Amino acid sequence: MAETISIQQEQEDQLVTVRSLNEYVYCPRLHHLMFVQHLFSPSADTVEGSSQHQRAAKRRKTSKKINTDNETTPDELPWNEVRELELSSAKLSIIGRLDAVRSDNGEWLPVEAKHGNVPDSNRPVTWEEYELPKGAWAGDQVQLCAQGLLLRDAGFDCTRGLLYYRETRKKVEIPFTPVLIDVVHKVIAKAQEAFSQPMPPPLVDSPKCLRCSLNHICMPDECNLLRHATEKPPRRIVPGRPDGGVVYLTTQGATLRIKQKILVIESSEGDTEHLPLKDVADVAIFGNIQVTTQCLNRLMRDGRSISYHSLTGSLNGIAHGLGTLNVELRHRQFVRFAEPNFALPLARELIKAKLINQRTLLRRNAERHDDKLNLVLNELQDLANAASQTKDKDVLLGLEGRAARIYFSALNSCLREQFKPAFSLEGRNRRPPLDPVNALLSFGYSLLLRDAWSAVARVGFDPMYGFYHALRPGRPALALDLMEPFRPLIVDSILLRVVNSREIQENHFIPAYGGIYLNDSGRKVYFAAYERRLNELITHPIFGYRISYRRVLEVEARILARVLEDELPGIAPLTTR
Repeated sequence: MAETISIQQEQEDQLVTVRSLNEYVYCPRLHHLMFVQHLFSPSADTVEGSSQHQRAAKRRKTSKKINTDNETTPDELPWNEVRELELSSAKLSIIGRLDAVRSDNGEWLPVEAKHGNVPDSNRPVTWEEYELPKGAWAGDQVQLCAQGLLLRDAGFDCTRGLLYYRETRKKVEIPFTPVLIDVVHKVIAKAQEAFSQPMPPPLVDSPKCLRCSLNHICMPDECNLLRHATEKPPRRIVPGRPDGGVVYLTTQGATLRIKQKILVIESSEGDTEHLPLKDVADVAIFGNIQVTTQCLNRLMRDGRSISYHSLTGSLNGIAHGLGTLNVELRHRQFVRFAEPNFALPLARELIKAKLINQRTLLRRNAERHDDKLNLVLNELQDLANAASQTKDKDVLLGLEGRAARIYFSALNSCLREQFKPAFSLEGRNRRPPLDPVNALLSFGYSLLLRDAWSAVARVGFDPMYGFYHALRPGRPALALDLMEPFRPLIVDSILLRVVNSREIQENHFIPAYGGIYLNDSGRKVYFAAYERRLNELITHPIFGYRISYRRVLEVEARILARVLEDELPGIAPLTTR
């Protein structure tokens, strides 16, 4: 019995879904992202479309009759006797669910409802060199015709189908012509081939990209610019900021629950706070705080991560869902990162960008530009140039170490004299941090590591396997690689802001575990400053549009994925002037 189920599952895995044919016609790259890499991100259109399908399915369960009057609601179909079917065909190599089927004088018609509107009736509808019936989008016609072929294969008479566009409430009858059927077979074949082929290149300056739910993952304009397919600056397709924010929970003894679509934070005294789930991107837990199984399951299922930290900020672990089901990216990650000729150029670019950003921070924020500082700035520039040219990873590590020593020795000049010696940096120390400045740096780097981990995991990487940091048990090497250029841009910059503006003061620290750490009130102040910095919009030096630091983290992780997939020649770490 188990063997029979296994064979059946293997056969179904080789079938192409009818829904995927629509996406392939719309954009082969979108099809690859959704059905080969199994990436999906909801948009306003997809959420509304899914809601309409769910409401219509619920209505069908409660009544076999659908309102046949002209005054139909957007969720209803203007006909009756609808039935839901799931069919597959090894002969056609497709499988699909038919939301509705209508009986008409002994013939069965597949019925497909779409969220959008119909194309211009005078506009020719084509796919490649084929001309299709007017009045409906090519992808919708292919999807509908594939459903009709499934009905035929099951023994039903079917020569046409019906499309219903909810936005305009218009019915369109599609005859299954020989040309359309031929197109369906060709699309099925191409969709099957896609599973063994590289991801297709992005569309160039296509209006389709503007409303695509995966445009921020595909990044068509950015990839085309980096691969020199165009010289036009990217359109503002990638959202400047991600939806939602990170919820930081520090109240000891509290419990995080889920109630429908609301996160409920309940203190040990019984006080509650409610947060809409749609406004939450990730959750960070510090110390003794409980998360119910139901809440944890919902967060992971929705693609949200839950990071667990000690009270002092150390990252203990991150819980997240399965993420991408495309193992090809991880396979490439393990193979290519182990190749020195591939890994070293990536590491050179990262460290060069980090040193440039360190130099920029000192140049902008030092209270006095004397000869000593100028020597540091010149040496950092020389080290950055040397890092970009070295052919030895050990030499690169040495250059980075030298830069760190002179950088942190000079960072003290960016802290205002009137707040010293309480806030003074006499070199970097950690595990434990021995002074307030090092406590702020260590705490900030832990938060940045959490965000870098989430970014690479969301893209589909294994955060533990990197190309620069040494591989050690428990060390998220790739997340550490990605965050290197962002250390001065985010954490070191926050340090200067919270100290020089007196947001963080001496009473925000406590001695513990042989070191100095932020107390509860200090952590809350720092969380606010950290989120402000991560959500701050900057003008991207390559793409030219405004984007937040948190979004840049994900963009750079996706660019790295495109490099592994041989679509882009190299990474482009963020540097500021």
